[in-house]
Formats: sequence, structure tokens, C-alpha cells
Amino acid sequence: MTDRSNLAAIVALVWVFLLDGCGDAIQKRRHELCTFALANRQLDPSAKIDGRIAVVYLGGGYDPKFDNGCDIDGYSGGYKAEPRYFPVQMYAQSPDEIDTLVIIALRKGDFIKTTNFQMTQSVGWTTDVYAGQLVISVINFKTSTLVQNSVRAIDKIPDKIEAKDLIYPKRGAPDHAEYVVEPKIDDIRSSLREFSTDVRND
Repeated sequence: MTDRSNLAAIVALVWVFLLDGCGDAIQKRRHELCTFALANRQLDPSAKIDGRIAVVYLGGGYDPKFDNGCDIDGYSGGYKAEPRYFPVQMYAQSPDEIDTLVIIALRKGDFIKTTNFQMTQSVGWTTDVYAGQLVISVINFKTSTLVQNSVRAIDKIPDKIEAKDLIYPKRGAPDHAEYVVEPKIDDIRSSLREFSTDVRND
């Protein structure tokens, strides 16, 4: 091996080491958290959110193949950010520390109406609007057991719908989209308070 090859190999090893050391352990397991599969279901009316936590949000357009529409609270664009739901000290720094996994999922509820969403002056979509079902699942991460859950209807259509929140047309319906009413942060916090007194107020 030439000196240049040796140098390249050393640089590559150092780079991998730095990436591993600087990388975030929760983000590295993002796909696992977004697609978390329960092993057990043992609902306990007295169970609360406790210990070190991770909080996952699955939006209406969630695609498990690519994790599109899945956000981990405390991250923005893959980088650490201030959590929206609980005090920062409650969040696990690695998957091994997680005691409770909270999955917040938006599911399609009842049909509300058909409307028109105008993306530009010349491009618009006929859009079927559905109520959202805000589903909160509280999971014992160590045993992969669902211990609490709740379902709440979200049906107040916002004044402005963002293009990113539309479920875009599928083949065979080029100008037709769907929108599932998204919960506001306060809606989510209100539901989380069923299971914890530590939910943030701001």
C-alpha cells in the first residue's frame, strides 16, 4: 500500500470515528422509532409517562418506506432543537435510556367536505378534507408494551392549509388530493396531559 493510500485510509478511519462520536444516537435509530412495532398490549389505567422518554409524531402523510412525515420531538431537520412537549431533561439521550416511548399519530377520520386548494393561480387541487384522529400511545419501551392510549377527533379546519400537509394525488386522479386536519400543538399537549403532569405550557 502506498503512502498516499495509507494516508487516505487513516483519514477515512478518523472521519468515521468523528461521525460516530458526534452523531446522535436517537437520530441514528430514527427509522426504528418511527416504525416501532409493539410486542404486547397490556393497558393500565394508572400508567403514566415517566422515566426517560422519546416522543415520535407521525403525520397524516407518513410514509414508513422513507420515514417521511415522521418527526422526533427535540429535533428539527435532523438537528437537536428545543422539545415542544416536555422539559428537555426528561428526554433520553440514547435508545438504551428510553423508558417510555410516546407515539403521537394522526389518522384519517370521518369525511368533512370537498373543497379546492389553490397551489398557484393556475394550479389547484380538488381536495377531500377529513377529520383527524389524534392517537396517543404510551409504550413501555423496555418491554415493547402498550400501556395507555387515547383517541381524539380533530375537526376544526384551519383558515390556511399548507401545501406540505396535502396528501398528493395518486395515479389516475391527477388533480385530486386529500387533507387530514392536523392537530395544533395545544391539542397534542392537552391530550398528553391525560398521562403526565409534566407537559409544557409554552
